[in-house]
Amino acid sequence: MYRPIPQPRPPHAAPALAWSVLGATPGELTYGLGRGAVPEVCVGDAVVAGQVLARSAAFTVRSALAGTVATLTPSAVQVTPASTAVWPPSAQTPTPEATAFADFPAFLAEIGLRGMGGALFPAALKVRASRGVRTVVINAAECEPGLSIDRTLLLHERDLVLGGARAVARAVGAERVVLALRRDADLETQVRALYDVELLRLGNRYPAGAERLILRALTGSLPPAGVLPFQVGVVLHNVASLWAIGRALRDGVPAIERPLTLRVGAGGVHRDLIVPVGLRIGTLLQQEGVALSPTEGVVCGGLMMGTAATVETPITLGTTAVLVVPRQQLRPPARSCIRCGACCDACPLGLHPVALVRELSNPRPSAAARAQLAECFLCGCCSAVCPAYLPLAEDLRRATSTQR
Repeated sequence: MYRPIPQPRPPHAAPALAWSVLGATPGELTYGLGRGAVPEVCVGDAVVAGQVLARSAAFTVRSALAGTVATLTPSAVQVTPASTAVWPPSAQTPTPEATAFADFPAFLAEIGLRGMGGALFPAALKVRASRGVRTVVINAAECEPGLSIDRTLLLHERDLVLGGARAVARAVGAERVVLALRRDADLETQVRALYDVELLRLGNRYPAGAERLILRALTGSLPPAGVLPFQVGVVLHNVASLWAIGRALRDGVPAIERPLTLRVGAGGVHRDLIVPVGLRIGTLLQQEGVALSPTEGVVCGGLMMGTAATVETPITLGTTAVLVVPRQQLRPPARSCIRCGACCDACPLGLHPVALVRELSNPRPSAAARAQLAECFLCGCCSAVCPAYLPLAEDLRRATSTQR
């Protein structure tokens, strides 16, 4: 939904990380249940901060604040925070290290961790499948324009990030921890002074942080189609996911927080914050003193991979950023494809996005189309260069969710 434009790089000095302090009435919190999650509460139930709202075999959904269950549907739970709700959270369910490592995937499922790089894939499933791998990669190759939350976590929350990475390494039996960074001399200097792990220097152009491209840089070749990282001896976790693991182990706080970048181009606002999961974007903007004008729109996530949002959109574990942009920068109405091939040239994997979208619109897409879709990591490069403003990335994202 977004038409990217060149953006200035984040400042070299990472913004200070702070909890977004809630006002007296933070508004209802909304939690998507996710596939397979069964509610464990009813409408009218009182809940405490960190309480399980729904549970699946791979993750839990927990309330970030104390309150009352207001509505319950097959797809979402809404909680009205109590007037006494406080943020940031204190320890909820301290977990002794021995207990956590008795079954580490079960621990990850219990704290409710899903991929905070944006994919929302259950961390428990990833770690369980990765037992026996040789290498754990801290994915800090933050390449979306204008985002700085990964950089800030690296520089200001070193103990939690490194603690999470070492916990994963211990759980899967890996002896090697690698920190993947976008090429940035200033950041590299700071990181070398903080981290005693191997550095993997990547390119400084989008989409350097894509999982498959990191694997190519790490192993020397692009993994064959359909091959997952654990099959080549690697498990990758985003910085925020490892931070959440470290916080759960150290402080007993489950995955009810979301570190993100708040950026308002016209207002000159650039803050890295930790906010409650479930908080509406409108509430966040209000409490941070950002007034949304009729000429501005909201993008949830990055400029390339993000999607258009509204003030009612809730923040999830996968929300890496909230960006306020002029509406004229949003994607104009789509036109007819002119068959220029720009999307093919832009695709880092050499796919044919426009033809793939066309094939996937068939009731029974070909096996070749399904295989290509499985390779696509939805970077959005195809949409960004399309002169006809075709929403290729959105179409591919929709097809990916349908095919799963």
